[in-house]
Amino acid sequence: MKLKKLLILIAVVSFGMAAQDDVVLRVKAIGKASPQIIEKSRARAAAFRAAKIEGYKKIATAAGFSQTYQLGNQKYVRVEAFLTGARIVDTRYITDYEVEVTMEIPKSQLVQQVIKVKKNAYEMQISETKHQIRAVQDQIQQLNLKLSELKEMLKKLEVKANEES
Repeated sequence: MKLKKLLILIAVVSFGMAAQDDVVLRVKAIGKASPQIIEKSRARAAAFRAAKIEGYKKIATAAGFSQTYQLGNQKYVRVEAFLTGARIVDTRYITDYEVEVTMEIPKSQLVQQVIKVKKNAYEMQISETKHQIRAVQDQIQQLNLKLSELKEMLKKLEVKANEES
């Protein structure tokens, strides 16, 4: 069973060579349209869009943008990425409601996009951390002001206590 899954995975996500001798990531994805769509041209278009989305999900997963988590007895894969530039090199209409596309993206282009996404994520984290540091510094400043006020009140109370004794 494991060997069968491995062979399917190799068939679905494979590496090839592009015209410029750049390694490409090639994926096959199937998209299905809702059977409630009556007009065949709309169903084909919806299935094509679904196949493209599935293709990009597979590319993003191969690039490391997926997280697997479990809810109860079911495993889910969450993909968070915005990737562009994959070419559709083959389209096969299985039915009017089902389409298979083969997409490929040069590895160098994918790596550039991964670096850009990761860099943006780190910059956002740095920005959030700076914001949190500023908030803590503001709180410290407010506490120092309060402490100064309390010290001033304490001096006044000491002076008043000395006058009364």
